[in-house]
Amino acid sequence: MVVSFPLSTSAAESLQRSVGEAFELVDIRKPDGSESVVVVSSVSRQLLAKLRTAFADASLFVVEVDDDVHHVDLAGPVIRALDAGAHGYLVARSVDELGDAIARAVSAGDRSVSSEPIALAVAPVDEIDKVLDAIIRNRARARQRQAEK
Repeated sequence: MVVSFPLSTSAAESLQRSVGEAFELVDIRKPDGSESVVVVSSVSRQLLAKLRTAFADASLFVVEVDDDVHHVDLAGPVIRALDAGAHGYLVARSVDELGDAIARAVSAGDRSVSSEPIALAVAPVDEIDKVLDAIIRNRARARQRQAEK
């Protein structure tokens, strides 16, 4: 699992315990090409597109975290909405899907967003952008070398 922001030792250990042995945490600056999951804080569409390009075969998850224990503040619009009193946050690709999600949440008394976020730390977006440019260049060169053989 590629983590696109630096983690303190305690936050990394906490995250590793949370995800279990099925995943190995990988610093975004040290990918090996076999990553299956990428986590990123709320960033621009352009940076998300670069992440998709750099990690084309991985599942990409945008996360928001507000963790006082690890001094992490990656709160975005979802956490701010919950802090303001919203009971949940639903995502839908259509009005029909939204209706189904609302009906399920209301009938189950569901609070769709956990109040216990996992511990992550923030990184400067410019640094991530530069790291992704390097990954994309290196992988393009590797593909070109493979094609030439």
